[in-house]
Amino acid sequence: MDLSPRSPHVNSTVQGHGFRARLELLPSGELDFPWLLETGATNALDALGEGAQSDVESAAATLSGIEGPVVVTALVWLARPLSEDVARRSWSNGFDTVFLSPLDAETSPVSWSPSACAWRGIGDCDAEMMRSPVRQFQRWVSLLEENDAPALKQLKLDLQEVRTRAQEGLVHGYFATGRPEELAKLSKDRGIRQMQIVDVALIP
Repeated sequence: MDLSPRSPHVNSTVQGHGFRARLELLPSGELDFPWLLETGATNALDALGEGAQSDVESAAATLSGIEGPVVVTALVWLARPLSEDVARRSWSNGFDTVFLSPLDAETSPVSWSPSACAWRGIGDCDAEMMRSPVRQFQRWVSLLEENDAPALKQLKLDLQEVRTRAQEGLVHGYFATGRPEELAKLSKDRGIRQMQIVDVALIP
């Protein structure tokens, strides 16, 4: 499940569709999930699972044919997991989403998208934490308790797994958004194992 964060304090409407921002616990003990906007990770990972082209050469060829005032989003998997600081050396524009566990055919990888910390219920963030999805994720995990395990399970997350990933703090992959020429340069990085173009949008 991949959902965009929204403020827990308000309900709102997007493109005519109302959405409730709160995650509710029903009397039965089940979670009532809100309807929120997807970030695109779900569809991209599903496409990879269905055998969509994700090799770096195919992505580079696609990028070479993209013209005009557009930004491109690519799903990038690293040849080996890196610290966030090292991963940033090849992509300094910032990460839309980071994946903190490897791509696995059986389970979805643990991921985190940077957002306002107050929206995530983890207090205020300093400037560095605002730009660091890994540090935000680690802060969130530090607040989890054993009695959170059943709720996490309903979200298809394992408490011990997320704790392990927070302790490691390694980036296995990420979404990168930028101009076609920036992503073309990234595709030449030998530390990239897979790359899939998942979105092309006109610059407004």
